Amino acid sequence: MSFTVFSIVTALMFSSLILLLVHCFRRKRSVILGLGAGSVAFFLILFLVRQLFTPEFSFTWEIDTQLVNDFYEWFYIKPITLGPFTFYVYIALLVVWITGALLLLGRFVGKYHKAVKSVLNRGVVPFPQGQAVLQRVAKGGPGPEKVKVFFCRDIDIPMGIGLIRRSILLPEGSYEEEELEYILLHEYTHFRNHDLLVKFMLYTFCCIYWWNPLVYLIKRDIDGLLEVKCDLVVTKEMTEAKKARYLEVILQSLKKSEAPKYRIQCAATLASGKHTCEMKERFQAVMGRRKRSRKAGICFVIVGLVLFAASYLFVVQPSYEAPPPEEGVTEEHTVTEGYIVKKEDGKYYFIEPGQEDQWILEEQVEMFVECGFEVKENQEE
Repeated sequence: MSFTVFSIVTALMFSSLILLLVHCFRRKRSVILGLGAGSVAFFLILFLVRQLFTPEFSFTWEIDTQLVNDFYEWFYIKPITLGPFTFYVYIALLVVWITGALLLLGRFVGKYHKAVKSVLNRGVVPFPQGQAVLQRVAKGGPGPEKVKVFFCRDIDIPMGIGLIRRSILLPEGSYEEEELEYILLHEYTHFRNHDLLVKFMLYTFCCIYWWNPLVYLIKRDIDGLLEVKCDLVVTKEMTEAKKARYLEVILQSLKKSEAPKYRIQCAATLASGKHTCEMKERFQAVMGRRKRSRKAGICFVIVGLVLFAASYLFVVQPSYEAPPPEEGVTEEHTVTEGYIVKKEDGKYYFIEPGQEDQWILEEQVEMFVECGFEVKENQEE
């Protein structure tokens, strides 16, 4: 197993193409209704892993093509000189990549930490009624007693924050008992499903692969899938009437968030006013009567695994033709016409037409044979 510039470029090309196809396919709502959010999310994450793990194995088929020759020489072989500086393109791009990733990661971590600290220290008020409702409706997960419920004057939509200090923040206002149950159950389900951890991983991946526009499509897709999955878990045991009421609560939150006050990255929100089509998808998933097919989901995952494995079977690399023979060398005097003879004196000689016989050591005979030269019977000069 080895990591080469060819295996890395091939992995990026293959996974980017597949992720683009998956993104287009994922836009069909029948996928969510028929297969479930988990299968699609697994398919997407599988190819995100392909971009991170890019080795070339011993069984990998090397596809030689002259189409990448110019790119390879520009990218890897020939140095570029700009004024007093001489550098290789791949080194320069690697420095830009790492620098950009570190800056974005530092910005993301710092911004999130500052936002959470600011909200929890200044802008929140304990909400005992909400804490009591959460204790009653929560089932499984990290433990409702470890999740704190607060009013927050700086937000306009319910949200869950924190990987360790888990908190559910609610906009200040009055809530009906049933409305409060649905909101808290939704946010608590995000904690139970470890959705915030997934969001952190997605943001980290976007910071590392900041130069690839497809990762932002994947992030948006998985963000939407997490919400659909959460809705389906929350409404699994509900009647049609309760499902309709739950969706009404989401719609009311959506209307309140049309003029956002404050948003925290990697927060699990009840609704978003940015993508109306995704809200429609969530509504159809909850109210859809089509039964999800477990077999279809398994087949979908198997197809993903097969494509993932197949991507390691080949690598694209440059192809170069053999150089022309040097000037003055004719077909009548080529090295391949030579042969080896053991003469009467017991010594081995390399015979080449038009050249003097060359004495060689006995230990060298095997090396000449491996190079394709023939050992002939003893013959007179």
